[in-house]
Amino acid sequence: MKKRKIAALVLALALLTACGGEQGGKGDPAQKDDLSYQTTGLTRDQAVVLVNGDPITAEEYLFWLSNSVMMQEYYMGLPQDEEGWAEVGAGIKADALEAAKLYRIIESKAAEYGAELTEEMETTMAAELTQAIESQGGEENFSAYLDAMCVSRKGFEEINKVYYYNQALMAKLTELGELTPTQADLDAFVEEFLEAGGYYGAKHILIATRRQLEDGSYEEYSDEEKQKAYELALNLRERLLEENDSEEVFDELMNEFSEDGRNPETGALYAPQGYTLVASGQMVPEFEEGALALKEGQVGDIVPTDYGYHIIMRIPVDDAPVRESAAEQVNESYMMNKLTQKWLDEAEVTAEPAYETIDVKDFYEKLTALNEALHPAQTPEPTESGS
Repeated sequence: MKKRKIAALVLALALLTACGGEQGGKGDPAQKDDLSYQTTGLTRDQAVVLVNGDPITAEEYLFWLSNSVMMQEYYMGLPQDEEGWAEVGAGIKADALEAAKLYRIIESKAAEYGAELTEEMETTMAAELTQAIESQGGEENFSAYLDAMCVSRKGFEEINKVYYYNQALMAKLTELGELTPTQADLDAFVEEFLEAGGYYGAKHILIATRRQLEDGSYEEYSDEEKQKAYELALNLRERLLEENDSEEVFDELMNEFSEDGRNPETGALYAPQGYTLVASGQMVPEFEEGALALKEGQVGDIVPTDYGYHIIMRIPVDDAPVRESAAEQVNESYMMNKLTQKWLDEAEVTAEPAYETIDVKDFYEKLTALNEALHPAQTPEPTESGS
């Protein structure tokens, strides 16, 4: 199953601002009014998955499954054959489970910490629901949305409460000091940032094989000029070897010979300290490959690129800029995301036999047919549930 990292806005679903009444029965599990039953043979209150022992009902899960199918259809298209459905359907089913799991965990943790909805939150939810119904042209259109998402009005409102439970939980954890970052949290942020970007440090001596013209374009050196450039690079590399690749000697030769951009007034290199925070893909591939093949303090063989001949020394990454930004970025929201991801990773998920009976293709086709019969003009768009 693909692991879905939880971003800061994962719970900001804006369900009530999506297109979208009330499915018949107001939560009555009678089969004739129960779209869960009509599409899968499972009543809406039937448990399909347990998350840390807490049930996820068919209605909850099928809401997310319908959304996942719509996301696939809207952005990638749906498969046209059984083999395609077998592969894509497994991913759709897993994505829906991850969304349902997240919501169950947040609701459970809110109860565990005593994070209750405030009167203001309740008022806001009611106002947003009214606004959503009005913006969609009334109850009939909103009802069509809920039917398309295989959820009752009651079920929809319960799912939508979790956004506010998340807010209440975050406020409670902040009050308890559990979202206050430690030095270890800051260090972990820096490490993850550098690793994710493939950052490295390098300094180099560039012997150019092209010249810049007045109009900003470049002109390649002649073969004879390129040969002289290579001989100079070779000579410098030999001098470094004689000095055991001393960084002090490297710096002396770099400042004297490198053609990697100089101040026209002073003649000094623009980057005499080297490139101390280079992201993967920032340099040309040949340079990056040559730099990453080295250990810190090691000098490599001559690396040719379109710019010329490079003699590269790998240097430590200067993480100071990242540490400076960490103080702002590692805030309560960041810490909440980390904690939520930890809860997700540690959650014990048990699929009930009913879960295994759910076939995505069959569910989608039955739900589509039912909604075309009930609301032939309605085509709701998917809701973003995570990343």
